[in-house]
Amino acid sequence: MPGLCGVVSADVNSPAPDLEPMLRALRYGRATVTECHTDKSVNLGGVHLGTGGQQVLYKSPQAIVAFFGYLTQPPIPPGAAESDPAAAAHYIHDLYLARGEAMLSQLAGAFAFAVWDRRTLTLLLASDHLGLRPIYYAEHAGSFRFASEVKGLLADSTFPRRLNRAAVADFFCHTYIMGNKTFFEDIQLLPPASWLRYQDGRRTVSSYWDIAFPQDYPHHPDRWYDDLIYNALQAAVKRMVRPELRYGLSLSGGLDSRWIAAFLAQLQPDSRTFTVGTPGSDDTPSALKVAAQTGLTNQYWELSPTFVAELAETYAYIVDGMDNMIYMDEFPLTVRVGDYADVSVGGFLGDALFGHEMNPLRLCPKIT
Repeated sequence: MPGLCGVVSADVNSPAPDLEPMLRALRYGRATVTECHTDKSVNLGGVHLGTGGQQVLYKSPQAIVAFFGYLTQPPIPPGAAESDPAAAAHYIHDLYLARGEAMLSQLAGAFAFAVWDRRTLTLLLASDHLGLRPIYYAEHAGSFRFASEVKGLLADSTFPRRLNRAAVADFFCHTYIMGNKTFFEDIQLLPPASWLRYQDGRRTVSSYWDIAFPQDYPHHPDRWYDDLIYNALQAAVKRMVRPELRYGLSLSGGLDSRWIAAFLAQLQPDSRTFTVGTPGSDDTPSALKVAAQTGLTNQYWELSPTFVAELAETYAYIVDGMDNMIYMDEFPLTVRVGDYADVSVGGFLGDALFGHEMNPLRLCPKIT
């Protein structure tokens, strides 16, 4: 699947191992376009879809940047990707040269990136605020390795495969692996909102952001909070939308996707929505009603009763086995949306965050 990988030799005078096995492990489905950069002691690369001629690498005499994901801040000017296929990586490059690690305060979106500073022979890795684009890393045989998927690190047949029993316990207890653990003792996850520096064979990890919880919450009428949430979500969708791109929304009966549908209809009315389910399910009638009320074109695919048996192996491969199968109900959309959209949009935890009493259907009549 699309993502990044790289390997740095602990000895700057020694060549880094070949990156091709890692790139090969990340290729899957439509993600077959690969890029690679080689310096004396480092190899950086990425695998992607190649949509619109995009590139994941940007190079200069000062630094090499490999970028994966989608930036919502700073906004990339309309048409920039046409003149600069590596526009996002270029942004990261210029911000890093101007501000160093302080650049992260200016970024937002779902992203992961690597910067190789040619001046100081330093590798810098960063994950987005919520860890939506993961980076896994490990040290082995005199080199530091990272990849967007664990399988990229396991591409080295000599890499140890020692089971992390604490991670297994987490998975069966919580259906989720806690902290920076993975199923392998020698592989770690870069935490969300974190920055990793690797230089002279030593690494440090630090956080650049955390959620601030106030000691006291002000008392305001419910309508005040309604407006606050409305404006925040509308601004988030507005930052995301670029007029030259096609957007596809995974639309269920859930609260979060209904909010996004309402704002996409305002900001990008030619966006498509996609619904997968069964005719008698709870989600399907709500999703179709929202699509009709917002005027968004909807594509409905009926879910096969055997979809778990058909797609479970593929799903487990893509997520490195670290997601519970109960979360794969919308996975059939993942393998289809690329035919219709450049950017796939979705939401999660809306019901938990906002409560069932907030109904975004009431927003739809306001859409013009």
